Amino acid sequence: MNLSGFRGTPLTRLLVFALLLTSLLTSLTNTKHCFHFQLRPHLLHYHQFTRIFLWQTIYANSGELLFACAVLYNLRVVERMFGTRKFASFMVVSWVGTCLAGVAVLGMVNKSAGRWGWNYLPPGPTAVVFALLAQYHAAVPSIYNIRFLVSTSSSSTQAAQSQSALEDPGVTLTDKLPTYILASQLAFSQPPGSLLAAAVGWIFGYAYRAEIVPGARWRVPGWLFDRSGGEYENLRRRLAAGEFAGPEQRGEGAAQQRRPLMGQILDQFRGAF
Repeated sequence: MNLSGFRGTPLTRLLVFALLLTSLLTSLTNTKHCFHFQLRPHLLHYHQFTRIFLWQTIYANSGELLFACAVLYNLRVVERMFGTRKFASFMVVSWVGTCLAGVAVLGMVNKSAGRWGWNYLPPGPTAVVFALLAQYHAAVPSIYNIRFLVSTSSSSTQAAQSQSALEDPGVTLTDKLPTYILASQLAFSQPPGSLLAAAVGWIFGYAYRAEIVPGARWRVPGWLFDRSGGEYENLRRRLAAGEFAGPEQRGEGAAQQRRPLMGQILDQFRGAF
């Protein structure tokens, strides 16, 4: 399921391009100041309730935009696991839920910690990204692990070394570490507001997984997806392409499908590809 590109993930591709386009448009029109959220004065004084949902639509700077797109690209495997319909339902529920939860948590901590800047939520769907990251952390297994043993004892026999390794687990790193590092850049981009949004998103993601948030079992209408042919045709093409086959079967299939260069050129005109 770890395929390159956006193959089989149309919604993730749409989200990345939409995030790039909206951020570019707000930069060109000089309207970035309309998308951040401050409890005072936006909500309490001016009653701008639309900002409750606007603060998670665009990123105000290119650094956050770059890291968010990179994280979403690495998390595209979640859409392959959920399916496009369930993934779309999760994104809608998490966007609405984290928008409301982020503002509510900001209001609760504003009185006690307002003097340290807890009155500002930076623009950008950081909470939604971390809700998706929670699904990635819980559902997607790591492909390989790298273990660093930290031991000061020296043993002469192999049995003693293995026993020392069992007693001292050391530090284990996985192939998912680069994704977490990219996400941490989002969390620490504009603290403390970005940290609050990341924490709210992570907690909401696990709450959604435990089905303790409203709308956890809600799904977008089925007529939005072509269940008669599109979804199953995509699965059929992936099965026919051997994406779910083992490495040995893929090697055998690739060997059988090899054709001479002249034959491949002729196939371009025959419509075989």
